[in-house]
Amino acid sequence: MYQYNIKSNIWQKMTVRGKPPGPRCYHDMKLINRQNFVLFGGIKGTLVNIEMFYNDIFLYDIGN
Repeated sequence: MYQYNIKSNIWQKMTVRGKPPGPRCYHDMKLINRQNFVLFGGIKGTLVNIEMFYNDIFLYDIGN
């Protein structure tokens, strides 16, 4: 997982606890308050060649 700093135009790899989600696209991600966001679902592959549908949820505390 990476964090983008708009002012410096730099991507920085973040340290995460637990198992992060695998690469995916067509997922939904929402900020639910100033400190947490939720990632839900998505697919592995492309719309032409879908390898897997994800039906999982990840919660991130970005305040720490």
